[in-house]
Amino acid sequence: MSKLRKNQQSVTAAGITVITSTNKPHFLEHMFGNYHRQVWPNKEWIIVLNMDKVDIKRYQAMAAKFKNVRVYQLPGRRSLGQCLNFASSRAKHPYVTRMDDDEYYAPYYLTGIMRSFRKSKAALVGKRAYFIHLSGSKLLLQRFYPENRFVSILAGGTISYKKSVWKKVKFANISLGEDVRFCRDCRRKGFKLYAGNKYNFCALRRKQHNTHTWKVSDREFIDHRHTHIVRKNCTTYRKFVERPLNAII
Repeated sequence: MSKLRKNQQSVTAAGITVITSTNKPHFLEHMFGNYHRQVWPNKEWIIVLNMDKVDIKRYQAMAAKFKNVRVYQLPGRRSLGQCLNFASSRAKHPYVTRMDDDEYYAPYYLTGIMRSFRKSKAALVGKRAYFIHLSGSKLLLQRFYPENRFVSILAGGTISYKKSVWKKVKFANISLGEDVRFCRDCRRKGFKLYAGNKYNFCALRRKQHNTHTWKVSDREFIDHRHTHIVRKNCTTYRKFVERPLNAII
């Protein structure tokens, strides 16, 4: 057994359900890679294919190589919020976390999420400060700065919550801004949100920004007042993003 996994199993392994809604068939291997590299041992994954014309057997064949992975298909007209609610309703574990199909989640990502739950006792946890890699501009940025504190909003691709919270607050029936609405509705119900450290997650922006659901240009990210450049001419972002938890203060 590797040292990484021995360290991992020293942490009490509560169960967590990963949920992913995807409409990008070309990201199949990428999203399976994200899930496979997670060292947290007590996990399951629910995949929702939010598209009409897709070879579901291709996903099922890939899922069969892993434990506790289930694949569902919903019509393409269903909103992202509806897909997230569908997946959450089928979660077996008491904690649920969203992992997007086109971002990067490092091996200790789930471990960090679970430690944030344990440390903060918050109902929702995730990232407020996080990295963004702009492949077209070859820049690694940091967006926002709050770490290890209670916040009013979390990055959409990192939102994690107790299933008991979701039973009281659902995602809105929309496909853009459903994360912001969910955080707001949870706060209104009195639930606290906690942001962990900035490491082990990176939002990946493609050169063709119009291929993203959130169609923001590189220049808009670079010029944002709560963003700064971490590395120029950056093509290997992982070594800057990844941190084993015992190296994080």
